[in-house]
Amino acid sequence: MEVVMASFYEYCLTMNIQLISRKEIKIEQWDSFILNANSGAPFLLSGWLDIACPGWSTYIISNANQEWIAVMPMPIKKWVFISEIRQPLFCMYGGIILKENIDQINIEKELLKKLKKDNYRIELYFPPKYLGHNLQVLAQELNYIIKNRITYQIDLTQSWELIGTAKRNLQKSIREGWMVSDTESPDHFHLLLQNNPHIMPKKFQNRFVQLLNWAYTSGYLTTWTGFSKEGKLGAMVLILQCSKSAWYLSGAVLPEFRQSGIMTHLFNSAIHDYKKRGFTLFDFEGSQIPSIAKFFSGLGGSPISYLCLKREPLPKWLSWIR
Repeated sequence: MEVVMASFYEYCLTMNIQLISRKEIKIEQWDSFILNANSGAPFLLSGWLDIACPGWSTYIISNANQEWIAVMPMPIKKWVFISEIRQPLFCMYGGIILKENIDQINIEKELLKKLKKDNYRIELYFPPKYLGHNLQVLAQELNYIIKNRITYQIDLTQSWELIGTAKRNLQKSIREGWMVSDTESPDHFHLLLQNNPHIMPKKFQNRFVQLLNWAYTSGYLTTWTGFSKEGKLGAMVLILQCSKSAWYLSGAVLPEFRQSGIMTHLFNSAIHDYKKRGFTLFDFEGSQIPSIAKFFSGLGGSPISYLCLKREPLPKWLSWIR
């Protein structure tokens, strides 16, 4: 039987773009699409989005057979007679998630046009794969503001090692007898948060703990935990993993152990483990803070840009609404 691929022109003639609410989405269909698409990020699954941004909506593009070929999840806020969308809290990247083997240029153009038409203020982050991609050209044509931000990544298919100070910190941690476990409950992280209030505002902590519990019970979260030689909990690094990629989510260390090198020890153990298991990417998810960026560089991370698409803020005469 001969298989004939339809031209994208034919796709455009039959393409249907809908904005639908969370309550209209079938969970099984959504999660299956995300896991089988070219994204695979756990923070785009329904369980994560339901906690991070309750009441989220999504654009869905379907073909003539009503098959999904692209989705774009986002929280939408209504301010009287205007709409606003921003990157969801605790979701590093979003963007347009495409079914494999789909010509994406025209899909992205139609979605960006629809996005601009339906919403007044826009701020969304797209993963590094969109750099050097036609999305930037399309966004400029449609008068979006484009900003590049920096994350740090490790290509786990290549050789990797700690650099400079990170090597010395690892050896210091080993000499002091620190032990590493990857089987601890994320409940311990709440204790570390209480001793590190600067990490996260209290108003977000309950939601973050809910996200950790969901990811842990769903198998997407590994907790790398450091115990002193006396057995005292000292530090924890939280990492999401899915589809052979891993994302650093958060970490904390008790104040008295900040100079122990245990955080380097935890990251070193995690990265070695993912590399051994055949993972291809480790993403530190930031940072714009120089001291943290230096730490990620020492762990072997390379700076990689990712896109932030914005649309102009509200005019001054409407600013009172917010």
